[in-house]
Amino acid sequence: MVEEIRSELAPFCQGKNLGRNNFEGRHTEGVYVLLTKAPSVAKIIEHSGVMAIVNSLLPNNYLLSAAFSILVHPRETPQPFHYDDAAERLGINKPRPRFGVSTIWASDDFTQNNGATEVILGSHRWPEARVSYEH
Repeated sequence: MVEEIRSELAPFCQGKNLGRNNFEGRHTEGVYVLLTKAPSVAKIIEHSGVMAIVNSLLPNNYLLSAAFSILVHPRETPQPFHYDDAAERLGINKPRPRFGVSTIWASDDFTQNNGATEVILGSHRWPEARVSYEH
């Protein structure tokens, strides 16, 4: 399945559409509207294990959306720490109910050299004013 997805994404990952700033990554390619470009991604979006977790965390009738691919190239800088729910931009302060779940499927091992995701234990309990953490 991974090779099928890589093959479908290959035309969109040619090093031409890199991020516009440090947050997006100046050495990172993002492929958006993923299902139209790599239809086989549906197999992992609807994976039974992921769906079981999402079903347990969110209320009925949730929306599956925002599927995209991120390809981190060498020399990328670490992305600033951030919350992945963007709720502060919507004016929904903490404590707040869970209204989104992000899943990550890595087709390569996460390493320090390719942008491994870092989890900061307890950061979900930080006050609203604390939005970042220094590397």
